[in-house]
Amino acid sequence: MDYALSESLSYNTTGLDRAIVLYDIMCQYSVHMNDRFNESPFLTIPKGMKISKGIGLFHVHEHQDVCFARFAPNFIVGAGQVEGEIVETLWA
Repeated sequence: MDYALSESLSYNTTGLDRAIVLYDIMCQYSVHMNDRFNESPFLTIPKGMKISKGIGLFHVHEHQDVCFARFAPNFIVGAGQVEGEIVETLWA
């Protein structure tokens, strides 16, 4: 996940200062994310880019109540009304 995130944030993002990253287990994944990126010579976040972290609405309701307020896209400024689960709906 770290490598995929690093590469996707570096692809065609020149001039973007913010990214919203939705991941099913962001509440656990993000705990040491910055440390992993800082310690690895292979992982980068573009300089000056702010990362807003969230969990898609389909999954956030299955987490603890505290995760909803912290990670639901409904509360991320600029996210609008996004479900965050397009890939899984396409699989069906």
